[in-house]
Amino acid sequence: MKEESWRLFKENNRHLSNILCEQYTDQHVALDRFFLSTTAYHTVFLRNKSLWLDIASDLENGLVVTPDKYFILDVPLEERIRRSKQRDPHKMCNEKIDSIYLHEYVLAEFRNLASKLKYCVMLDGTKTQEELLKIILDRVKIPEQSSYEANCRT
Repeated sequence: MKEESWRLFKENNRHLSNILCEQYTDQHVALDRFFLSTTAYHTVFLRNKSLWLDIASDLENGLVVTPDKYFILDVPLEERIRRSKQRDPHKMCNEKIDSIYLHEYVLAEFRNLASKLKYCVMLDGTKTQEELLKIILDRVKIPEQSSYEANCRT
């Protein structure tokens, strides 16, 4: 069942990549999460470190659109717990706490992926929204031909 969900994820990624290439050729697109997020979560949940090799193959073969930038918020565990308690202090049950701890493994996988991909940018998630927006806008340069557009032509 887990392997089937991974296969379906890859098919969906290829389908979405095709849509992006066909319908947004002259536009810039911002996506929330996309394939690296699912890769990080599947790697943790399936306990399969070789999933990265599978995605790397798709990237090399042009089966998945490569983003120009992929921003990852790195929020320390203590800060995530503090924010969760602040949002709703009555919902900090054991299940919620377990989920927060599980995300430590997912964040570690994000760091691993970011170390392998030049377009990944780790952001300090303890900064304010205004500070993060400034950092992101400073990092986003819109070239005449982005790697996204080049990737769609392969």
